[in-house]
Formats: sequence, structure tokens, C-alpha cells
Amino acid sequence: MIQPLAELTERVNAFQRGRGSDAGEWLVRFQGEPGAWKVCAEALGQGPADSVDGEFLQAFAAQSLASVCRCLPSRESEAERSSLQSHVTQLLRAHLFSTVIPNT
Repeated sequence: MIQPLAELTERVNAFQRGRGSDAGEWLVRFQGEPGAWKVCAEALGQGPADSVDGEFLQAFAAQSLASVCRCLPSRESEAERSSLQSHVTQLLRAHLFSTVIPNT
């Protein structure tokens, strides 16, 4: 069974390289999934990327996370919003100060 972050990484890389005719469609569907923000937070929680592939993955993850945040009030419960806010705050700190966030 493929893990969510591994699958996201694979699909983002396929899209970036122009391989996989359905990669773009999969990525759009992924952004609308309820747990997408957690996978994106995991990708960003690894700290700043050290490769072009990693930077592309993190750019997609950050854009996806921004999309979730924009529609958060209408889509998520109060508990989910609080959890997302905490994760986003940690991610911003990690990227501002170049640290890695432990998995929680």
C-alpha cells in the first residue's frame, strides 16, 4: 500500500516532468480531499527542500495548504481549524528558521 506523502510526491514529480497523463487531474482532486492538508503539512514539515524536486513538491504543498486555509471557515469543524492553525504556525516557524518539525 502506498503512503499518502509518497503518492503525492510521485504524482507531483510526474506532473513536473510531463509524465502521467492523469497526474494533473489527480493533484486537483487531491487538493479537495479532507486529509490533504495533513499530507501537505507533512511534506512541508521536513524543512526547506534541498533539491528541485523537493522544492516543487513543497511549492505544491504550500499552494494546496493556502487553498484549504481560504475555505476553512465553511468546510472544517472548529477542532479541525484549530489543529490546522497550530500546524500552519509550526510550519511557518520551521521555514523561517530552517528547522524540521517532529511528526505529531
